[in-house]
Amino acid sequence: MRDRHDRATTDHPTRDRTTARSSPLEDRNCVLLVGKVRSEPAWYDRPEGRACCFDLEIADGEDAAAARVPVAWIDPPRKASIVRVGARLAVAGRLHQRFFRAEGRTLTRLEVRSTRVVSTRGRARAVAMLDDAVA
Repeated sequence: MRDRHDRATTDHPTRDRTTARSSPLEDRNCVLLVGKVRSEPAWYDRPEGRACCFDLEIADGEDAAAARVPVAWIDPPRKASIVRVGARLAVAGRLHQRFFRAEGRTLTRLEVRSTRVVSTRGRARAVAMLDDAVA
């Protein structure tokens, strides 16, 4: 006989893993960046679509050296015109390892594959985008 503290699956149905809220400690690939565009956007045709590629410079405080992070925005909407040198942008995306052939060799690069890019001039919109990305 089971007492009231025995929680067998027949007494309490388990939640489906797809509907259960994920733990913050589960593996996840989520990149959030806020910084200045430091290179003219370049456009490339890739197997996954047309890519707007640019470098985003992120400074971690006054004393730290700034890091340049390559960003690829695949099939961006018309608002891709916000990507211009000196513009401050908020970027949400995933870290992606890209393989390609050049000079007879297979090369690899890490880049952020952006899913959303917004200007920080619209502070509320940028903050909302970043909040949605971590939720």
